[in-house]
Amino acid sequence: LDAAGLEYDSFLAGIGRNLFYTVSASYLTIYLGILFLLIANTVIGLKYLIGQRQNKHRYLTLLTLGAGTEELCSSAKKQIQTFFSLVLAVAVISSAAAIVSMFTGLTKLPIGTSAVTVITLAGIALLVFVLTEAIYIHVVKKTACREICSLEKIGGRGAAS
Repeated sequence: LDAAGLEYDSFLAGIGRNLFYTVSASYLTIYLGILFLLIANTVIGLKYLIGQRQNKHRYLTLLTLGAGTEELCSSAKKQIQTFFSLVLAVAVISSAAAIVSMFTGLTKLPIGTSAVTVITLAGIALLVFVLTEAIYIHVVKKTACREICSLEKIGGRGAAS
């Protein structure tokens, strides 16, 4: 073929190129998924905390009426748990449906790959997602309680005046 001046590509070079594209796309997808997960959690947490700060006069009123910080913190924790759990539930259900539809209708598993392996890896990824959400929930709860405790100090000084 060299003598005829025809361009050609070897079979092994084609396999290597396809493997490179597959690995690159996989890493890029994982990176973007983690990036979007972190951004989305940060936005959800900040949205809740900004809303809490905008409504601090309500917390001050409750403190003035005799509510304790423990009660307010407990209420805030329940709200945060509900707020994040709704998002987490939708994401988990959506992910499970996407995994099932992807491997039953859109793509075929490579020869020799067991469905158990794919389900196990998907389960591990889902577990990492849920653990990341749990960490965010814990951080937002601590921040909300810290904000409520700082309001008690402000409300206590205001009531003494």
